Order: sequence, then structure tokens, then C-alpha cells
Amino acid sequence: MKTLKTFGLFLAGVLSSLVILSVVHADVLQKFDDVDYDAYYADGLNYFNHAGVINGFDYTHFKPDNFVTRAELVAILKRYDDGLVNAYHNGGVGELVTLICDGFTADDFDDSTVYDTVCAEP
Repeated sequence: MKTLKTFGLFLAGVLSSLVILSVVHADVLQKFDDVDYDAYYADGLNYFNHAGVINGFDYTHFKPDNFVTRAELVAILKRYDDGLVNAYHNGGVGELVTLICDGFTADDFDDSTVYDTVCAEP
């Protein structure tokens, strides 16, 4: 159970880091008619939509109040992971890893090799 909790904290770090990074990408054109672009999630939506991670139901509707199904979550995470893999191969994840790992130590993980692999200095 501790592993799941640790993974949850790690995932929360990833998502919060991406929300912070999303502010940089606020210049993406407003796309969805049903989105309040002053809402708390708008910058993140713009960022992830521009990155190809989050799509709308069609070209003009995002339906921000709908629940996410498990199938949709899997598709979102797969597109996100594909983006990280592409960024890694293009050398662009160093800053993201720094943001994710900030504040964690090997003691935060049941298996310290996870921390050593992702966060430790080379």
C-alpha cells in the first residue's frame, strides 16, 4: 500500500509540475466554446490540448464538467507518456525531472532504485 501512496505522491508531483509549466503556454488559441478561459484549469487545458494529450469531444466542445472514464484516463496517460518519451529522446526532460524530484529523497520510495533511476544526480 505504501508503494501506491508513494506513486500517488509522485504522480501528484508530475501533474503539479505540468500545471506550473502550463502557464508558459497560455498563448495557445482558445479552442472550445464551452470553456471559461478564466477558469482555474484553462492554462492546463491549453497546454495539454496543444501537446496532444487532452482532446475535446469535437472541435468546439470540451465538456469540462463531464467525468473521466477509466478508458479515457488510460488514453490520456498513454498520450502523456508518449510525449515524455519523445521529449526524452529529444533531450527535453531535464527541467521536468528537476521539478518532479524536488523535495523527494530515496527514503520516500519503497524501492530506492526508482529514485536513483529517475532523480539521482548522474
